[in-house]
Amino acid sequence: MLEKLYFWKGGSGGGSSTIKLLLIILLLFVLLAGAGAGYWYYYIYSPEQEQKAAQEAAKAKLQADISSVKNFYQTSLDGMSIPQTLSLFSEINREILPLRLAFVGNGLTYTCDTKKCDFNFDLDNGVVATYPVVKMWGKEYKASPFLPKGKQEVKSGFQYTNVTLALDDNDLLQAYKNKKDLSLLPCGEIVSYVTTYNSYLGKNPKKGGRIKFITFPATTVEVLEKQLGTQVHSYGMRSATWEIEIKGDSNSVTRNMTDMQMLLYKQSYRSAFLIRKIASTDKGIKVSGGLVCKA
Repeated sequence: MLEKLYFWKGGSGGGSSTIKLLLIILLLFVLLAGAGAGYWYYYIYSPEQEQKAAQEAAKAKLQADISSVKNFYQTSLDGMSIPQTLSLFSEINREILPLRLAFVGNGLTYTCDTKKCDFNFDLDNGVVATYPVVKMWGKEYKASPFLPKGKQEVKSGFQYTNVTLALDDNDLLQAYKNKKDLSLLPCGEIVSYVTTYNSYLGKNPKKGGRIKFITFPATTVEVLEKQLGTQVHSYGMRSATWEIEIKGDSNSVTRNMTDMQMLLYKQSYRSAFLIRKIASTDKGIKVSGGLVCKA
């Protein structure tokens, strides 16, 4: 009996020791697994993620820098060439100006950018008019009447809005998009020419015509072009903005437009001038745009 009791107690103690041993092994396994997971996370996974994030950031910056260079060129090269502008004037002379002669009202105002034109005809009081359809570059546009609002001194009349310009990209912009060389003239020569031209006209010419620089030739991407190397095509281009205004003796739209046509046609370095806006002014016309050249 005593022996049986002894062996029974001994068996119980051995089982407890086994369980403790298993618990210790399990605990060590958990600790080792945790240590291994921590090592993998902090020394393998986390560095890989940081490297991946750094690579993604570098890639995004590279694309942003390339886009900045691209935007500089496309924005600077946007505009109508002088031949395209002369073509626009011819279209206006052919389709729009005859309408002004057909009505008693003398008021015609207009604005054009690189995409569209708006034309407004003011009518004298008491004039009753039909509103003809005009056709520019083969597309017809209907007039919409407008009336004075409140006590504003605005006559009644009619207008043509969003008249689309059927013009292609200018030659320089086409060349850039096709990754061809740009025929750019030296900035120094152009600035000297403008200075000489303005001096010839005098400080305050009666009819205007001076070329006024709003900004002088400069670039915002020279450093980026050097950093990007072969990633972009570097042209060494500079861009400026300018305007010319013709002042007439009277509100003669036809004469003012003709004078502006002649002024633009006779300009030297014509390929450097890009027109982005044409607008009638009080007894005159103003043309503004960009200028591109090389350092």
